[in-house]
Amino acid sequence: MQLLGNEKQLKLKNSKILIIGAGGLGVNVSHQLANNGIGTLGIMDGDTISLSNLHRQKNYLISDIDKNKTTTLINSISRNNPFVKIIDYPFYLTENSDISLFNNYDIIVDCTDDHETKFLINDICVHYNKTLVFGAIQKKEGQVSVLNFNNGPTLRCAFPKNTHQTNISCEELGTMDIITSTVASKQVVECVNLIAFNKTTLSGKLLHIDVMNHQTSIFKIIKKKITQKFNPFKFSNESKFISLKDFSSALNSSEYEFIDLRNKGEIPKIHHLNLKNIKLQDLKDEFQNTKTNKKLIVFCQTGKRSLSAIKILNQLGFTNALHLVGGVKSYKKIIYEKKFH
Repeated sequence: MQLLGNEKQLKLKNSKILIIGAGGLGVNVSHQLANNGIGTLGIMDGDTISLSNLHRQKNYLISDIDKNKTTTLINSISRNNPFVKIIDYPFYLTENSDISLFNNYDIIVDCTDDHETKFLINDICVHYNKTLVFGAIQKKEGQVSVLNFNNGPTLRCAFPKNTHQTNISCEELGTMDIITSTVASKQVVECVNLIAFNKTTLSGKLLHIDVMNHQTSIFKIIKKKITQKFNPFKFSNESKFISLKDFSSALNSSEYEFIDLRNKGEIPKIHHLNLKNIKLQDLKDEFQNTKTNKKLIVFCQTGKRSLSAIKILNQLGFTNALHLVGGVKSYKKIIYEKKFH
């Protein structure tokens, strides 16, 4: 109370912040925001907890494996901060989500780990005129910025070209808790500055942190005229999906061709005579000159890579391709190691 004073502390208490992503950044950001007096938090993520998460997502326990991340994280926060109101959004943000919920929050915090979702978050924030606190991790480095503050630069100003081939998660690249917690703390500092003081030092700037070498750099983001407009009422047919029930049925049929985007070590294993393992970055080259009479079903671990793959396939003319929502990870209790031929 002495550091900020009653008036600014009350601003924090009355504020509402939406955190998208409950992984390495999200668990740190959400706990720190609650500890620093934010009154209302929303946490959005459709993922479940796996063993490979535990080393960098420190609020999850071995006993939490297979549980939903958002619900488990909210329970953890509430044990320490029972007076913080927390709203659970246990699903991924997609183009078909009810994006009007962004209007319920003062600040949006991006804690996701794939580029496709980051650009979607950015575009929705621009549409609703919401300030976005951006965070990103790659191995031992991280980036933080405050975007769309007072009509300032956005993510598309910083990175005008988004490529599906850069959709690689922290789990695939590898990172550590000391990296995620450092970057998350910077995001929380900006949230507190924005709420309590209505200012930020990172609007129009990208803070780059090399955590292991204690090196930081700040790059200027030039405001650019963006012609691409986000239309929340025009949903693309690029987001065609298949349910688990239909996915399981399709595995018993020879009329489908399956594309597994996962790495070799990812489980559960799925077996089918017409199954190909193709990495997302290789998908365009593989299907550039390919024709098939079979219906395509694309899947990955969480549904993020497969959503990007659907868009690539649509651009190549495969408009009837489907992707498994949530990926096979969400349903591994049902289909784990079950073989279909």
